[in-house]
Amino acid sequence: MKTDENKIKDVLRLLQEGYNKRDPQYLDTFMKLYSSKDSSLIIGTEQGGVIRGFESAKELFLNDWKDWGQVKYDINTSDIQVNGDMAWVFMFAELKLKFTAKYLNKIALKMIKTTSENEKTSENAKIVDILRISALNIIEKLKSEMFNCPLRVTVVLTKEKENWFINHMHFSHPIGLFNSFPREKEI
Repeated sequence: MKTDENKIKDVLRLLQEGYNKRDPQYLDTFMKLYSSKDSSLIIGTEQGGVIRGFESAKELFLNDWKDWGQVKYDINTSDIQVNGDMAWVFMFAELKLKFTAKYLNKIALKMIKTTSENEKTSENAKIVDILRISALNIIEKLKSEMFNCPLRVTVVLTKEKENWFINHMHFSHPIGLFNSFPREKEI
């Protein structure tokens, strides 16, 4: 009989399989990993990247498979903790992706829009942030388009009728803004 930790690793392997396949036809099968309860939450790496609910998570994964890079989860060295019907996992991952100048402009403009619309930030702070974002955008476009981004991933699972389901995921970069990611030419 499989232990809870082994069952959780099976869920993580299926998570990896989805990112390997990147097949929209596989999405409904893939989403069986997720709790069907609408309490699911995914925190991504982008500014404002908070996804709530099953249908929004489904849309996020579909967009990831279309537009995001290749993700390789380090399941073998993951730290899995189980407490009753709750479990949490910490693991590292590597993200390899290509950022074209057009995509970098899109990100910068989105960040500038979010910054300029933030009512809690002073006008001077907004201008400084917009200048910083703009300067980093220009610098980034002078480098290679290939990014190697280390990720930290936290997964919270709930046990329902002896099966484990993902309820929460949090992705983060162990380093700062997008300008900090090493490029293949720099490694």
